[in-house]
Amino acid sequence: MKIVVILNSLIHLFVFIIFPHYVLGQIIEEGKGIGELTLGIKESKTIEILGDNYQRRILNDYYELEYPDKHLIIGFDSGSIVNYILIK
Repeated sequence: MKIVVILNSLIHLFVFIIFPHYVLGQIIEEGKGIGELTLGIKESKTIEILGDNYQRRILNDYYELEYPDKHLIIGFDSGSIVNYILIK
């Protein structure tokens, strides 16, 4: 029983990491977002808007800036363009 629960959790985590916008059930179009924070802007603009209090995570073909105090994770593509916005 414990193994099934653990496997289920790992599968959900994997799907969330690979397809976060599908798991959260909302796809934001380019140019839309939260105030000035929109999809399609550069990393430098994101840091200008949200500040320097972030943690950087480098993943396969993209990376994230996590703002724990703002409960946000911002995903960037290889060109440093905002690809997704997660609200925790």
